Parts: sequence; structure tokens; C-alpha cells
Amino acid sequence: MDGRVSDLKETYSSACQVCGARRRREVDAGYAEGHHLKPLGRPHHGPDVEGNVLVLCPNHHADFDYGLIAIDPDSHLVSHAYDSTVDGRTLHVRDEHEVDPECLAYHNREIADF
Repeated sequence: MDGRVSDLKETYSSACQVCGARRRREVDAGYAEGHHLKPLGRPHHGPDVEGNVLVLCPNHHADFDYGLIAIDPDSHLVSHAYDSTVDGRTLHVRDEHEVDPECLAYHNREIADF
């Protein structure tokens, strides 16, 4: 999957799908992290496919890990437990990236904590 995560980061120009921020690791190079909505390891056993991955800034990656963000599988509306700057926004999804609604629903049900 490593190559596919890199491809997704390139698709989004290393910009966070939640907030749109683009971090930099060098003057001309962006930095983003790939987040598996349904985690790969035990007990979740999520699929290692693009539909299970979001491109996120480090802050929103941590917020997903801690269950502070949920995404509506149908509308892609973002719900954040405390950050009003992203709560109510719509997740940015490019046409070539189909986010799996079942993976979003799994994250909301099993990981999100609000």
C-alpha cells in the first residue's frame, strides 16, 4: 500500500482532506500522513486499499486516532468533538479517490467517541 498512499498524497498535493492545510517538510515538498479509517491491525483488520485511507495533516491524523472526528458516509460532513474551524465542513474528496462509505461507518461506530 505504501506506493498507493504516496500516490494519494500526491493527488491531494499533501493537503489535509479535513482542513486543507499543507505542511512542509522542505521548501518545495509537502508533508501529509495517510490514515486508515478501519485500522489495519488487530482487532480491526482493515483493508489496505485507497478507499480506506484519508490524507491528513498530523493534527487531524491524531484527532482521527483519538476518535475526535467522524465523517458522515453519505454527505462527507465533518463532525469534530471540539474544533469549530472544521466542524460542519465537508471532507475534500477528489473524483479519482473513492472513499469507502463502509470504512467511514466503521470508524464512526468503532473509533469515534462522541
